[in-house]
Formats: sequence, C-alpha cells, structure tokens
Amino acid sequence: MKRAFILSATCLAFAACGGPQDTSEPSADAEQAGNSTARTAETSFEDDCLVVANDVEGKQEITEMGTDPEGFCACAEEFLAEMPQSDQDNARTTMKNVAASMKESGDDTETVVGQMMAEAMAKGEDPDAKATAEGIRIVGGMIDNIDDSFEETGSCTVG
Repeated sequence: MKRAFILSATCLAFAACGGPQDTSEPSADAEQAGNSTARTAETSFEDDCLVVANDVEGKQEITEMGTDPEGFCACAEEFLAEMPQSDQDNARTTMKNVAASMKESGDDTETVVGQMMAEAMAKGEDPDAKATAEGIRIVGGMIDNIDDSFEETGSCTVG
C-alpha cells in the first residue's frame, strides 16, 4: 500500500511538471505583511500539497508513515528547501497543477494524474513531455525520501 501513494505521487510529478508556472503577484495583504514572492510560493506549495495529501488514498498512506497530511506537507517543504532551485520550481509546478485540476474537476489524484499523464505521454519528444519525465524523478524522489525519513526516524529528517 505504501508504494501506491509513492506511485501516485510519482505519476503526479510526471503529469504536471511541464505545466504553466504561477505568475500571479502576491496579494496586497501579503506585501503589507512583508512576505516576499518566494514565501508566497512556499505557502502555495503547502496549500497545493495539502490538497493532494488529503486525497483518500494519500491520507491512508501518509497515516501509515506515522504522520498526517499537515506533517507530510511540512516535511515536503523542508525537503523542497534543500533542492536546487530548478527542482524546487518543478516540484511547485507539479503540486500546483495537480491540486488545481483536482479542485476544478472534483476528481481524485489517481484520476487527475492518469489524465495528465496520458496527455504528456502522447507528446513524446516534446520538451514539455521531457520536463515531465524529470518531474517524476524530482517529486518521486522527494516522496521516497520523506517516507524513508519517517520509517527510519519516526519524524521528518532532511539529509
């Protein structure tokens, strides 16, 4: 069962990595609070991660890790912060696209990812399709590392 969530998340990365980037400006409230655009992206990553992590199957897998969606996503942010910037951007884009599709369609992660993956695979050698393959490695590796961290130490341990 544990591998099912990892597979879903890996497919999730494959499906969305080459998608559109969030170019929206931070809200006036965020700017007034002194938050930078980078902090807005981090908060957005957490929100998007929570949408994906609260999928019924994902929630079950995360519980088996010994945490909850909030703990999982907080840990994901710690792992994200240690990645090279380009990998961080790919992971953020992946979470954003899948979460947006889930909210829009009301479908679960597996359905959304399946549709997105089929579309990406149909593109073959397209640069965006190649970028999605890199997304598999990035997000799948991150989720494996989070799972290993909880399994080995009982908590989120980056490094």
